[in-house]
Amino acid sequence: REGIARHHTPYDYCPPLEEFQKFPQPSVETQIVSVADELAFCAHDLDDGLRVGLVNEEILSVSNLWKEILKRAKREVKRKEKELLFRRAVRHLIEICNTEVIKFVSQRIRELDLHSEEELRNMESPLVEIPPGLKNELEVLRSILEKEIYFHPDVVMMTQKGKHIIRKLFESFCETPKLLPREVQEKISKFPEQKVRFICDYIAGMTDRYAMDMYEMLFQPYVKVLSHAARRK
Repeated sequence: REGIARHHTPYDYCPPLEEFQKFPQPSVETQIVSVADELAFCAHDLDDGLRVGLVNEEILSVSNLWKEILKRAKREVKRKEKELLFRRAVRHLIEICNTEVIKFVSQRIRELDLHSEEELRNMESPLVEIPPGLKNELEVLRSILEKEIYFHPDVVMMTQKGKHIIRKLFESFCETPKLLPREVQEKISKFPEQKVRFICDYIAGMTDRYAMDMYEMLFQPYVKVLSHAARRK
């Protein structure tokens, strides 16, 4: 529970609850997951952007990190196959990030001479961090991704559409709980004060496809509800 509550990346952060603030720092496992997620987001978003053509070599050329991973990829891919070249480049990005973080954290462990998890958790800053040089390079890369991908009109449009679907589902379930599956209704009957929590959990468990189907069943008059009944079991 603490690992989820204290998960922290540049993409998502929520101040931890008081019950999880016994130590200044979260567990080492939580720190590892937070760093791993940050690196994974960057690598996979770059991969997606290259694959759909939202970013290319010219746009990314301002990034020294991109130049390095592309150079390594070109040593391995001799044919002019952009898709394979870009896949190799992303793989080298992941490899560089993992290697640099492991080297940096290993050096810190030796320098700090830590002997217990309590010492680790009482540090002023997390033990597991991205080294400063790499972090600066990732910031440059992330700024490109923000401009060219995250804030691209098509992506913003899809994001807004997703927010609208989730908002309308939430409002409908709160207003009419009988729309919910029987097991969720039973939980609300037993613990009415947690109604909002149960509804949020139910929506959070939906796949994108399921949420869109549910939205259509609720708001599109020509969509047959019974044709989707099996999805709710």
